[in-house]
Amino acid sequence: MAYRETAQIKARKSATRAKLFDSARELLLSGGFASVQIEPVARRSGVATGTVYSYFDSRAALCRELFVHYTQREVENLRGQFSTSGSAVQRLERGLQSFIDRALIRPTLAYALIAEPVDPIVERERLRYREQYAQFYMQLIREGIAEGTIPDQHVSISAHALVGTIAESLIKPAHAGVAESELPELKTAIVQFCLRAITGANP
Repeated sequence: MAYRETAQIKARKSATRAKLFDSARELLLSGGFASVQIEPVARRSGVATGTVYSYFDSRAALCRELFVHYTQREVENLRGQFSTSGSAVQRLERGLQSFIDRALIRPTLAYALIAEPVDPIVERERLRYREQYAQFYMQLIREGIAEGTIPDQHVSISAHALVGTIAESLIKPAHAGVAESELPELKTAIVQFCLRAITGANP
């Protein structure tokens, strides 16, 4: 007869996996992906190092799961901002402001997600999600062109340029830090640049 896990065993395994993941999240938030190492994760979780590998094939696999967890949240937030009422330009502005605010609230995490050197399997996820962001911008730009609030342009190039501009603009402040008093000016500068690039107008 094939072995079947009892509900109690499944629950215990699920709880252990969640604890390991939470420990890894704490390390990521405090020190980026470089801090997510198997031994500290095990120690924080109160288990043997080998136990971590029973739930995650490798450190890279764990980092990939962390990356997807946090980036998917940002994708959903941006999707929500772009789905609100208003013109395409208004929704773009709100989405950009929200994305920048969220990034600078947790700069260590923002740098980790945007630019920290990572394993190739994490980098592949980073590129995949950048394409998702670009698809959102493409849709919004098309809507703006249709309603007359955004001039006709090469939609794909503009959308991918937005993704690159926003990421590049946030790398330094996320990595080096920025004074709280400087945050409003920084956010305004990034948003205005993006809106000028897309609309050709000075917001």
